Amino acid sequence: MAAKKPALNIFARTEPATKATTPEPEKAESWGVSLQSSEWGEIEKIAAELNMKRGALAATLLRYALKEYKAGKIKTKTSKTLDL
Repeated sequence: MAAKKPALNIFARTEPATKATTPEPEKAESWGVSLQSSEWGEIEKIAAELNMKRGALAATLLRYALKEYKAGKIKTKTSKTLDL
């Protein structure tokens, strides 16, 4: 009896696999942030001045604060809330 031929995979790649040269960017994760209405008003005012969306400005400000905190430029006292 003749040996069976392997089944043809019609979905197999036809080009050689390539290594990814750059890593995938980290995906953004959305979190709700509670601020006082006056604080959101300030963000909206600044965003309008800069022709930005308020969410984009809030994210930029938060990234800036994280960078400054990691660099030791923001001094804090810890209690039930973070006092700057």
